[in-house]
Amino acid sequence: MSSVAQAPFDDTDDTDIVLRSSDKVDFYVVRVILCLASPFFKTLFSLKQPSRTPHPDDTTTAEGIPVIEVPENAQTLDHLLRICYPILDPVVADIVEVGNVLESALKYDMEQPIKLMKKALRDAFNVEPLQVFAVACRLGLEGQAISAAKSFRAAAILKHDTLSGKFPAHEWAQTPAALAYVPNMNAISAGAFYRLIHYVRWGGATTFCEPDTGVIPARPLNDLDDLTPPPPSFSQPDSDLIVRSSDNVDLHVHTLVLSLASPILHKRISDLDVHSRSSTSPVLALDEPAAVLVPLLQLCYPIDDPEVKDSRSASTLLAVASKYKMPRAMSFVQRSLRSCSDIDPFRMFFTAVAHGWNSEAEYFASRLIHFVIEDVYVPEMESVPANVYHGLLKYHFECQKRMKKTTYSNVGAYPRLRALESGCVVRRSIFRDSSEMIFAPIVARAMAFDKAAHDRTPHDSRTPRHIDITPLINESKMLELEIENALADVKLDVSLSPS
Repeated sequence: MSSVAQAPFDDTDDTDIVLRSSDKVDFYVVRVILCLASPFFKTLFSLKQPSRTPHPDDTTTAEGIPVIEVPENAQTLDHLLRICYPILDPVVADIVEVGNVLESALKYDMEQPIKLMKKALRDAFNVEPLQVFAVACRLGLEGQAISAAKSFRAAAILKHDTLSGKFPAHEWAQTPAALAYVPNMNAISAGAFYRLIHYVRWGGATTFCEPDTGVIPARPLNDLDDLTPPPPSFSQPDSDLIVRSSDNVDLHVHTLVLSLASPILHKRISDLDVHSRSSTSPVLALDEPAAVLVPLLQLCYPIDDPEVKDSRSASTLLAVASKYKMPRAMSFVQRSLRSCSDIDPFRMFFTAVAHGWNSEAEYFASRLIHFVIEDVYVPEMESVPANVYHGLLKYHFECQKRMKKTTYSNVGAYPRLRALESGCVVRRSIFRDSSEMIFAPIVARAMAFDKAAHDRTPHDSRTPRHIDITPLINESKMLELEIENALADVKLDVSLSPS
C-alpha cells in the first residue's frame, strides 16, 4: 500500500503522472515539468504507446493516473523534484544524500540538479573531504575525488604525525587507514581506498576512481594469457555437441551435461540455430582457450577432478566458472585454493571475499600477519568494497601489535633487524643449513651476543660457527605457541558484502 508525498506533490487534480518511490510513496507530478527538466523523461513520454485494452496488472492510481516506479527512495526523489519545480530549492545538508540526488540527476540527465549538487560537493571539500571523496569515487567524478583528497591531506597531515610515515602509529586510530576512512566508503572499492591511503602517506599525482595503469600494475591473476598448453583433446563417447575454444580446439561433449552444469551454457545451447545443424554435431564457440575449458569440462562429468597446482590456474578457472554460473566448479576451486603451491594470501583474501567465502578469507588474512601489507596492491581490490580492506588492515595492525608485545616480553628488544623494527616477525630462517622456522628477533639476540656478529650485516647468510641453532629453533617453536595464544581472540571484522 502506497502513501502520498508532501505538498506540492500531493495534488491529485492538476497532475498527469505519478512517480512511485522505492519505499512506496507516490509523487503526483506534471509531465511537462519533467520533460523540461529531463531529456530522459522527455524521450520516455514521447514514445508512442501501442493502442490496447487496459490490462488488470497495469499500475494506475485510484484517479486513473499512470504510475511509474523508480528506484529512488522518497527523500531523494523529493529533493530531486523540488529542484526541478519552480519553488524554493531544498537544503540538502547531508553529503551522502547529496551523492544520492546527484546520482539520480546524472541518470535522468537533469542539468539543474547536477549543477546544484556538484556545487554542494565543492562547498564541502574543506568541511567533509572524506565524505565528498567517497561520493565522488562512487559516481566516478575524478576531479572532485582529487580535490577532496588534496583537501583532506593538507589538513590532516598537519594534525597527525603518523600520516607522513615518519612516526609509527602505536594505536589503530593513529594509522592512515583509520584516519582516512568514513563509513560510507563501503560504497567505493578497496582499490580506491588503497589509492587514497597511498596518496595521503606519500603524495604525488594519481587517480582515485580507477587505477592508473601507468603506475599501478593492472593485470589480474585470472588473465587468460600465458597459460600452459591444454591436454590434446577432450572427447566423451556418444557426444552430441562440439565446444570450440578461442584457440580453435574442438571439445566433444554432451548437450544435457552442459545444460545441467550451467544455466548460461544451457541458454547458449538453446540459442544455437537448429536449422543450420547438419549430420555433424552443432558447434558452441566460447571465448576461453582450451587450457581453461578442459578442466572446466572435467568438472561437469563424474570423472577425476583436474589437477590445479598454482594460483593462476585456480583463479582463471574460478573466473570462468563464475561467468558461466557453474557451482560445482566454483566449489572445487574453493577447496583447492589452500593447497596451491605458489599461493599469494593477499590476493587470495580478496578473491575469497569477492565470492563470499568467509572461512577462506579468514584463513588468508591469518597468513598475512607476518608480512607488511600496507603498500601492496592487487587488481582484485577493485571488486570488493573499501570496508573490507579497512577491516583487513585493522586486523593486521592488531595482530602485529600483539606479536610485537609477545616477542618483546619473551625475547627482548633487539632492533638490529629491520623486520623487528617494523613490527614484522620474519618466519624464514636466515641460516643456510636450517630448514626450520626461526623468528628474526631470536636470531637478532643470538647475533647480538656473538662478538663476531658486530662485523656482519643483518642480512649476512653466513652462520656463526659457534652459535648452536637447535635452542633457537626450540625457542622459536615456543614463541610460535605464545603468539598463537595472544592472537586467539583477534577477529577479522569485515562485512563480506557492502552494507
